[in-house]
Amino acid sequence: MRKHLGSETVKYAIDAVGGKTASTIVRILGERARMIVYGSLDRTPLDFMSRDLIRNGATLEGFWLARYMESLSLPAKLRLVSKLTGFIRNGVLATDIGNVFPVDEVVEAVIEAERTGKAGKVLIQLS
Repeated sequence: MRKHLGSETVKYAIDAVGGKTASTIVRILGERARMIVYGSLDRTPLDFMSRDLIRNGATLEGFWLARYMESLSLPAKLRLVSKLTGFIRNGVLATDIGNVFPVDEVVEAVIEAERTGKAGKVLIQLS
């Protein structure tokens, strides 16, 4: 990442991978940067010096969606789902779809979902 950024730093970062990727991002955080980690696709621990955060006053936060959703009232949850649905309809939020499996091939779908390097989300078609 450093070779692509040159001397630039990162002000905000969101990471779903953890492990080596998140550790690398921590090292390039800028002044008062904020990083949110919400996944652990790489099961290795984070590895960085505390000074990587201290020197710039950067913060590293964990985010757990289930806990956040539990904190919302039912009307707030419905507003959030409505807003996200609008983002999806308008193309603001999108994802790549990889293979789609019928429900009777759920074992194959799980094997594909766990495979490294797949091209998009693995879906199970229920009907």
